[in-house]
Amino acid sequence: MLQTLRGKLEDLEKREKEEPGNRTSQRNKLLGGGASGSGRVWGQETAETKDKDKKELIQYQRDVMTQQDEGLERLGEIISKQKNIAYQIGNELDEQNRMLDNLGNKMDNTNVRLGYTTKRVMKQL
Repeated sequence: MLQTLRGKLEDLEKREKEEPGNRTSQRNKLLGGGASGSGRVWGQETAETKDKDKKELIQYQRDVMTQQDEGLERLGEIISKQKNIAYQIGNELDEQNRMLDNLGNKMDNTNVRLGYTTKRVMKQL
């Protein structure tokens, strides 16, 4: 892909030297009307950028990046909270598993003792 782009750039520079003139039409002709091979159209104006000059576009881009950074910061905080909740849930599950194991052991012990006691009662009858 890089080779293709380099080749197109060389062709564009060569054509500019041979035929100085309308660069936009030459670029569009060379690059296929401003579209890349993936179908994406480059340089298409949006409602937000349509009436902005270069400085306003740069400021708009900075504002958008700031908003994205703030959104990522909030997302990071949310993920951190979820991570802490997941650790707490894991700890609670570990504790409850220990409690269940302990209860199971006590029930096994009680069952053995009950069986022993039942045998003693049966012998006495």
